[in-house]
Amino acid sequence: MSHGPFLEPDLTFLPHHSWWINPTAAFRDGIISTPNASITANRHTAFAIIMRGSQEVATETKTGVLQYEAPYQDSGVFKLMNTISSSEREAVRVLRDCSSGSPVAPIGGLRYDGLYRITSYGISLTPPDVWHYNFTLQREPFQESLEKALVHPIAEELDDWKDYQRAKAAERGKASHKESRRTEAREMREAIFSLHEMMGGVNQGGLDGAASVNSRDCGYSRRTTMRAS
Repeated sequence: MSHGPFLEPDLTFLPHHSWWINPTAAFRDGIISTPNASITANRHTAFAIIMRGSQEVATETKTGVLQYEAPYQDSGVFKLMNTISSSEREAVRVLRDCSSGSPVAPIGGLRYDGLYRITSYGISLTPPDVWHYNFTLQREPFQESLEKALVHPIAEELDDWKDYQRAKAAERGKASHKESRRTEAREMREAIFSLHEMMGGVNQGGLDGAASVNSRDCGYSRRTTMRAS
């Protein structure tokens, strides 16, 4: 299988390395079909899960069992259920993101932790309308041990990830600075506009007052002239 954006599942295709700087890099290598979703699936079944945040509810590293709560809004949830009802009981790739609360989550980046099979799942409801989809996964035995996967990120990979984080922070700083400059410029324009409106009112009032005074003065002068004649 050629590397690149994923089109169809092929679990015989093993990653040529076990760690990526972010999900976009894993997408580039064809491990997942989108860097944003937690569950990667095609029309029939799921084949990859990215563990993020609090999704990994429990972990037993010795037995290779983990509990996973899928995001209820993820359309891949039902495809993940299909893996247990399938006659072939397809395995899924499990990847852990550094944002995961798992005790074995990578320090940085995204790590491939092997093939797992769904052994059971349950559905519950938190009123009024929040559904919970909980899956139990068992790690496949005939593959490299989880301990070998847990060495990632190695020192060089972690350095790359830290450089990436610094670059992202710098980019966010530039964007924030540009936005700050735009806000200052907008506030300056609004202040100038308000000042012009205020000065315009004062000037108009001053002209009206001056015209009134001049009119009264002219009338008095004319009346005075008529009496003198």
